[in-house]
Amino acid sequence: MWNSFKNVSVPGAVELILTRFKSVVAMTTSVFMKRIRDLGYKRIYGDSDFENKRISNMIYDLDNESEWRDYVTTAKIVPSDRLRQLAIDAEAYGTNLWFTDQDDLDDLLACGEATMCFNVLRYLLECRAEAQKNPGSPESDLYKRAHDHWVTIQ
Repeated sequence: MWNSFKNVSVPGAVELILTRFKSVVAMTTSVFMKRIRDLGYKRIYGDSDFENKRISNMIYDLDNESEWRDYVTTAKIVPSDRLRQLAIDAEAYGTNLWFTDQDDLDDLLACGEATMCFNVLRYLLECRAEAQKNPGSPESDLYKRAHDHWVTIQ
């Protein structure tokens, strides 16, 4: 191998190293992360034991009106324009292993918090509606706490 590299100039060697580094970063942030995510989804969504015990928590859920049911409007948990814009902005972030801007991280965390709260409310309305209507049930208590939080983050 040395014979192949001994005639490479210093700028050429630097370019080879940078290209290799960029390739490793691309593989880590894109290919591997997607594969790990896909394996998790297949395990959870492929197991019938989790039917009506799971709900996805996608960052774009706050702005995905086509997936909302009537109960979202009826229960008055429609995300505000601010939260919907936060979701749109968060969707635009690339897959990262780290953040260089604290504001980006703060926005992404705020969007995740709002999305999780929204999806807990949706899940309780869709999959645990009867239990949620029963005062004193764990579902009713959780719904009240999540709804109170939802009102504050709107």
